[in-house]
Amino acid sequence: MKLKKQQMIIIGVIVIALILVGSVAVVMMFNNDVADNSNNNDDDGIPSDNNGGTNGGDGDDVDGDNGGSQLSGNWINLSSNINAVATDCGFGYTDYSDVFFVDENEGWVTSSCIAEIYHTTDGGESWEMQTTQFPCNAIWMISKNEGYAGGDNGRVYRTTDGGKNWNAIGGIGNTLSDISFSSGASTGFVCGQNSAYAKIGPEGVTMIEKITNGDIGSVSATGPDEAYFFGCSLMLHYNGSGMWADQDRHSTGYIYANFMLNSKQGWAAGADIIINTVDGENWFPQTSPTTNRAMFDVFFLNENEGWVIGERGLIMHTTNGGTTWTVEAEGVTDNYLRAVHFPSSNVGYICGNEGTLLKYVGEG
Repeated sequence: MKLKKQQMIIIGVIVIALILVGSVAVVMMFNNDVADNSNNNDDDGIPSDNNGGTNGGDGDDVDGDNGGSQLSGNWINLSSNINAVATDCGFGYTDYSDVFFVDENEGWVTSSCIAEIYHTTDGGESWEMQTTQFPCNAIWMISKNEGYAGGDNGRVYRTTDGGKNWNAIGGIGNTLSDISFSSGASTGFVCGQNSAYAKIGPEGVTMIEKITNGDIGSVSATGPDEAYFFGCSLMLHYNGSGMWADQDRHSTGYIYANFMLNSKQGWAAGADIIINTVDGENWFPQTSPTTNRAMFDVFFLNENEGWVIGERGLIMHTTNGGTTWTVEAEGVTDNYLRAVHFPSSNVGYICGNEGTLLKYVGEG
């Protein structure tokens, strides 16, 4: 049967329409597959979480199920703000060594390569420069006016006017690494290289008898006459009457930082290790979702919420005392992060090498 010309035209139109509909359906299916894959992979094809962090790669062994969801707040890079004031150390940037905020808006940051301290009163939007004789590795502010800083040549400085003037009050004879005061105390502790440790206060620096050899990188005060010191695999406990050393209360490995919430409960972090104590004597390892990263500082707001930061931009957070840790802000920076301080659970600051200064602002 021969079809009329008009019928052939109609059939041709129908066939073309069917082909077009089929093509659209295939394209839509392909695009959906691509969209699904892009939600679970970075450009290199490595599966990632919904916040941009990777579940593997780069030797970090980051587990996607790392103990809880990531925070929903915002990470703000303040580096350009503070770098506008800081003097270049000669490498095109300034290395920041410590950070301390007395509230959510007012704080100080030290530089380990130049004798400057940076002060802000507006949450890091603008900064002013303060100066010391030598660069400082550590700072601790007791109030908006009174505080202590120290670093090169073991020099300890004190201010009573918010840092407008930093006056040397003594030294520990070796490069100073850390400073700590307990809440409400007018005297605190410092530590440094070659087992240098001392009490400090308005009257000056009082050395504590040396009982060990080795660099002491961290101190955490639990009272005006009590503090815990860490360095390498060594733990020291000062109780007002003397210093006690114990090398067997935690597993081997270099400890860079410790934080004691009180005389019994505390945490320490170092070369791929986090340890915890609930009695001030026995320390036990906690499980970290990362490997092959050194951790340079630890800070806790209370017995549950805390932070650990370290090399290659590592930021970790816990809400259950370290039973589980969550990797935060993955990919924000690859620089070494050296100090963390949270004046509240809603606002925190992290500083590090190559002019790095980050701020966390929660949604609450």
